Amino acid sequence: MFNKSLPQEDRENMLSNFIDILNDERKPEYETMYQTQDDELIEMLQTVCAVKRLREDEELALLDIEDIKRTEMKNVKRRNSFLRKILATAAMAVILIGGGFLYQNVSNAKSAKNIAYAMIQKYDDIHSFKGVLEEKIIDKNSVSSQKIDIQYVEPNKFYALHHLEDGKTISKLYNGGDTLYEYDRNDKLTMTSINESSLQFQLATYRADRKVKEKMEQLKNAKLIGEEMLAGRETEVYKLIYKENENWVHKVWIDKGAGIALKEYFEDQNGLKITSEFIEFKSNVDVKFPTITKDDENNAIDERLTYEQKAREEQLEDIKSSFKEGQKAKVEFVGLADSNSGEFKIGEEFLVFGITESLKEKFGTMDCGTKLNVIIGFEGWTTNPIIKEVN
Repeated sequence: MFNKSLPQEDRENMLSNFIDILNDERKPEYETMYQTQDDELIEMLQTVCAVKRLREDEELALLDIEDIKRTEMKNVKRRNSFLRKILATAAMAVILIGGGFLYQNVSNAKSAKNIAYAMIQKYDDIHSFKGVLEEKIIDKNSVSSQKIDIQYVEPNKFYALHHLEDGKTISKLYNGGDTLYEYDRNDKLTMTSINESSLQFQLATYRADRKVKEKMEQLKNAKLIGEEMLAGRETEVYKLIYKENENWVHKVWIDKGAGIALKEYFEDQNGLKITSEFIEFKSNVDVKFPTITKDDENNAIDERLTYEQKAREEQLEDIKSSFKEGQKAKVEFVGLADSNSGEFKIGEEFLVFGITESLKEKFGTMDCGTKLNVIIGFEGWTTNPIIKEVN
């Protein structure tokens, strides 16, 4: 063992700095720590790491102290009682400092996915639910909010009545099959085709697990940051961290009893902020959907796709789903589809891509037919791939 002893103040400062580094999720410089040759200090640091491992269920890459000790063996000094107290204090400090690892423990990607899978499984275990969801969306140029009465029954059938800010309502009904029924604010019925991809997009508004599920492979960490009461129920608050989009802020409030998300907050790097919260929620209850009659369908606007159109749309969905974050592509600009997206030609295919805020002005003045080298990515505000960079 080492027998060099640092002054008490130096030990305390090094211990405090070491704990701060771990709390900030940085990697300590273990070589520098061990070069102190202070046996008691080294044991304190090891104890701190041991407690952190217990809190986080992950391994820290510690150096093999026994090898160091064997090469620089020196006489052992008896540890005094003061240092033993410091050692115990160090173990407590790593739990309590800065709000505590109790609410700051960061798991690895496997643990993060376990949390996500558990939430998804809890939703899948629910046969039906009724709830009232409050949603607020803040964009750079607008703020909107709505309250949604939701009824849901497996498998993935739902009726949602959206109460808008102007006092009007719109409603959506999916009762199986390939048709989504939507009543607009003037109570006019429209029938549109729905496939698995668009169904999951609709469900993402009403079930937080759908947003988590579609981003599952990008999950890097899940951080437990606190507890909160929502609608009279105890929840744990998790911050989800993603590999490719670390600038995203994604928090979920998971009901301790039911294991499902009662609240969700999402923010991307472009300033889009979405908050959705169940202010009422009851699971495994009877639900009753409105009936769509033949007369209703005959008087509706029918925007459903033909068989050929469906096949073509599925083909395009397969192409879009093949893109990866950061993928480079050669495209030809066809024109703007709307204020947030454009149409591009890749090979012989015409596809719609989202456009980031920083590129809107560039594409707004770009000539049709311009050939570009671009980098493709994904963001939370659209299900389409987006153009992230233009070279």
